[in-house]
Amino acid sequence: MTSQQTYYGCFVKFSDHAALPYLAKQAGIDMLFYDLEHGFTTLEKLHDLSLISKSTGVKQFVRVPLASKDWVSRVLDAGADGVMAPMIDTYEQACDLVRFAKYPPLGDRGYAGGAHTLYAPSGNHALHMQESNSHVECIAQIETQSGVQELEKICTLEGLDGIIVGPVDLSISYG
Repeated sequence: MTSQQTYYGCFVKFSDHAALPYLAKQAGIDMLFYDLEHGFTTLEKLHDLSLISKSTGVKQFVRVPLASKDWVSRVLDAGADGVMAPMIDTYEQACDLVRFAKYPPLGDRGYAGGAHTLYAPSGNHALHMQESNSHVECIAQIETQSGVQELEKICTLEGLDGIIVGPVDLSISYG
């Protein structure tokens, strides 16, 4: 996605129906943002929605419940085009997020074929890793005072593609 164009998206918490990517495409929606922090979509369903999304051209982003290697790598291996982690409070947490989401040299994500390669034959790992690093979006969600205090430093991190503010939790953090 380029910064010169406007994109339209929809946050999804409760629906994981297979028709959703098709409906989004018909409505002019460019991306669906599945919420696994507060929502109820399973990883198995996310995998299936990813394959459908790829066939429609609708991007699929996932907010994981935690910026952990297992959550980040599993949603990306299931085919998500991007991952967002909540409650990023420090530069070090942002570094971990990038490390989990990107392949070397930007990170240390472990490689396995699957939905993210559209089940391409084995081999060409270097090409798949390079393509993934160039198109997988890695987004930090800032939701606390400490995250705001670290924001300038977090924004300098190579491999971090975006910042989203969580306004409710941020408001709670400020009292």
